[in-house]
Amino acid sequence: VVLSLLVVILAGQAYFRPEGGAVVAEPAYARVSQTNVLRCGYFSWDPGIIINPNTGEMSGIFYDYVMALGRLLNLKIEWVEEVPLGEFPAALSHQRIDAFCSAMWPTGARARGADFVTPIYYLPLYAYVRAGEKRFASVAELNQPTVRMAILEGGVTQTIQQLQFPEADPVDLPQLTSPAELFVTLALGKADAVIYDRLTQAKFARKNPDKVVQLGTDPVRVFPNVMAVAIGEDKLRRLLDHGTRELLLNGEIDTILKRYIDVPNAVLPVTAGYGSVTR
Repeated sequence: VVLSLLVVILAGQAYFRPEGGAVVAEPAYARVSQTNVLRCGYFSWDPGIIINPNTGEMSGIFYDYVMALGRLLNLKIEWVEEVPLGEFPAALSHQRIDAFCSAMWPTGARARGADFVTPIYYLPLYAYVRAGEKRFASVAELNQPTVRMAILEGGVTQTIQQLQFPEADPVDLPQLTSPAELFVTLALGKADAVIYDRLTQAKFARKNPDKVVQLGTDPVRVFPNVMAVAIGEDKLRRLLDHGTRELLLNGEIDTILKRYIDVPNAVLPVTAGYGSVTR
């Protein structure tokens, strides 16, 4: 069935009207329900979304998760657009995509522009400095004007720097820059510190051993890893929530994580939410 879509903006709210139908709110949910297609935006980040540079083939934790979600909910998944982290709320609200299907770290600032699905794991972020660095005995000492901190524009690293290390001097990298470039910038001496995860650091260290080290033992922040939908898309969020919880409880998420995670304690699992079962 070919649908004619009409999008209008009334009082700041997007609406959807299929051919011959009434204008309805929650346009992404209405479109997904009628077409059985979920249009995904994404951000390339190993191991969340991995894109083979030669073939364009996609893989990764969130790719496998969303494809499993599609099978569970009887939805075709279309990966329609790579979206910079700072632009995903606009991509959702302007209906270029139905959901942002990469690993998203929800923050208070991001909650003003998007809503978030049930997390599939938690990711701790740590502070890193160059190997041999003697100036800093603790993470707290990074919050001073002489410290250059590499960040990704529009991303959580920028938020962390602004809120927890406001005295540090930010070294901005463009939004679509690979997060691995944070560690390249640090290793080359263009920055003094980075706040990021062990997965990305370990991947960098495999090709660049003994270049950067973790500062301190405790994480600076811990974030749930989630998909995002537009504000007001409550029915779509609930649909994705229900499917995600089923994948968590049937072991599919655990299987996917084991497929890609090879760094000890790099991610924290979502607990089942119920006590032990005895028979």
